[in-house]
Amino acid sequence: MRRSRELTVGAYGHLFGFGILIGIIGEIPLVIAKAGATGHDTLAAAFVGGVLLHAFALAFTALATALLYFDLASRQSSASAQAEALERPTPHFS
Repeated sequence: MRRSRELTVGAYGHLFGFGILIGIIGEIPLVIAKAGATGHDTLAAAFVGGVLLHAFALAFTALATALLYFDLASRQSSASAQAEALERPTPHFS
């Protein structure tokens, strides 16, 4: 939990936008599938299609979340490398 807190400091807008965008992208196929499979007499094909769409939405969300983690980790490491480079004194040659 500490690592998560360290990675997310100062990136709250990025995280909020990411959550909203991924929520919308993951939910659109499910809403379309629900609109197509209405009524009590749904076919097995509609059931299988719904299961596949749910699997896609969950896999997409998991992959996007993993990419977010690696993005935040790389941003933090590059920021700390830049800060470290600024702290080092530059050699003066005469």
